Amino acid sequence: MTARVAAAVALGSLGASAKEVFTDNPVCLQNNCINPVFPGLEDLYRLSNSTKWYCTTMEDTALSIGFCKGAVDYDIAVPEPQSAEEKSVAALVRKQDRAANTAYFTHLNGLGKDAWDYPNPKEADDCIQAIWKMVCYTYFPRAKAGCARGSETAYIRPCMSSCQNYVKACAVECCDESVQCVFHHTKPITKTTVLATSGYEPHDGPSTFCTGAAHRSCGPGVAMLLALMGFGSDFKHSSRVFVLALVLAPLAMLLQGCDAVGIHTVGNWRQQDDYLVTYQFVPPGASSREAVLNSCSLPGLSPTLQCSGHGGCHSWEKTSDSNPTPFCKCDPQWADPECRTKRKSQTTAYFLAVFLGVVGADRFYLELTLSAWLKLVLLGGLSIFWVTEVLITGSAPVNLSHDLRSWSGVCKVLVFFGLSSWYFIDIMRTGSAPTETSGFKTAPDFPRQVFVACTVFLAMLAGFFWAYWSVASDVAAKRRSLWLMQGTSEPSSRDSAKARSVYGSL
Repeated sequence: MTARVAAAVALGSLGASAKEVFTDNPVCLQNNCINPVFPGLEDLYRLSNSTKWYCTTMEDTALSIGFCKGAVDYDIAVPEPQSAEEKSVAALVRKQDRAANTAYFTHLNGLGKDAWDYPNPKEADDCIQAIWKMVCYTYFPRAKAGCARGSETAYIRPCMSSCQNYVKACAVECCDESVQCVFHHTKPITKTTVLATSGYEPHDGPSTFCTGAAHRSCGPGVAMLLALMGFGSDFKHSSRVFVLALVLAPLAMLLQGCDAVGIHTVGNWRQQDDYLVTYQFVPPGASSREAVLNSCSLPGLSPTLQCSGHGGCHSWEKTSDSNPTPFCKCDPQWADPECRTKRKSQTTAYFLAVFLGVVGADRFYLELTLSAWLKLVLLGGLSIFWVTEVLITGSAPVNLSHDLRSWSGVCKVLVFFGLSSWYFIDIMRTGSAPTETSGFKTAPDFPRQVFVACTVFLAMLAGFFWAYWSVASDVAAKRRSLWLMQGTSEPSSRDSAKARSVYGSL
C-alpha cells in the first residue's frame, strides 16, 4: 500500500509533462538493451509519412529481391520514385533491399555482433533470423488486400507478433516497461514542437492489417523446462541470469517487503547512446545533417576515408547485381560499421586468465563485471584460504583418501574441483578462439599454435610441481610414521643438521 501511495504522489508531482512512467528494477540485468531497441524503428515515421506507396505483385518483385529473399513471401508496396534512376519497380525493390541490408548490418553491430559472421541470416540462430525478418518487414510493407497493381496504398507497419518474436529470440531485457512493441511516445523538442513516434501494429500476423509472421513458440513442455532451468536462445544472457540468481537467492529469503518503488520517466533503452548516431559517417566538409550510415555507399570517396582507414569496402553478396552496396570489413583489431572501435586483445585476456585468473582479472578486462566479482569472491577468497591452510598444515588442500570419508570432505572436494574447473575453462575459452566481451569479441591476435604450446608447457609445469609436492608430502608422512613407530618424536631441522654433521665428521 505504501508503495502505491508513493507512486501515485510521484505521478501527481510529474504533472501533464510526463506521459510515461517506468518502475525501477534494481535486481535485473539488462541484455541487448540498445537504442533504438528494435531494428529499423527510427525509419518507421519516415516510411509512414514522408513518401507515397504503390501496390505491386510478387511476379513484379520476386526476381529483384536479394537480401530479403525468403522473408518476403507476399505482395509488397514500393515507395514513390525519388529520381530518374528509380523509375522501374526493380530499381525501387533493390533500393529497399539495400536499406534493409544496411539496417540489419547496423543493428547487429549495435548488439556487439560482427555482421560479417552472419552473411546468411536464413541459416543463423533465432535471434539473427528475427532481426533479418524485422528489417525486411519494415522496408517491404505488405500491399493492401485487393489493391490493384500501381494503385496508391498506405504504408502497413510490421505486426506486433514480429516485434515480440525479436524480443523473445534475442532475450531483450531493459529492466523496465519500456520494451513495448505497441506504443506512442512524445518528446518535446521546443516549446511548440513535439516529436511523436509510434510502434508497431497491434495485430498478430499473418494479417492483412500488418506486415509480418505469426508468433514463434516451442512446445509447452519444452518452454516450461527452459524457463525453470533459466536457459533461452541467448546462452550468454541465460548464464548471467543464472549467476545472478545464485547470488540473490539467499538475499530473497530475508526480504520483508518494500516501502517504495523507484520510478523514472525515460525508458532505459532511450537513455542509451543512439548507435545510429555513434556509427554514422560525416563526409569531409559536410554537416551532421548530411551524415550517412555507410561510408562505402558514397561514390568517389577516398579509400583512406572509408572505414576510418582500418578496413576496406566489400560487397555483401558475391554478385554486385543483387546488392551493389558494399560494407566495411574491418581489420582484425577493429570493429563496428566504420571500424572505429578497437577490440580487446585475446593475448592479454589469455595471460590474465593464466596468471591472475583466480582473482577474475581476465573477466574484469573483458568487462564481464558480474562474473568477474563472483570469481574474485569465490575463487580468489577460497584460494587464499587454501594457500593459508597449506602453509600452516603443510598438507595439500584436497586429500581424496581422507576427504571422501565424510560428507563435509566430499563437499570440499566438489567445491575445489568445481572452482578449479572454472579457472581452467576460462583459460581454454580465452585462448582457443576470440571470446565474448561486453561489446565486440576480442581480436584474433593469439595464434592457435602459440596457444597450444603455452597451454601444454603450463600444464607440464603444473604437473611437475604437483608431482613434486605429492612426493615430498608422501616422504614426510612416511618419515613421521617411522619416528612414531620407534617411539620418538620427529627430529627438528636443527637436530637433523647436527646429526648430519656428526656423521660427516666420522
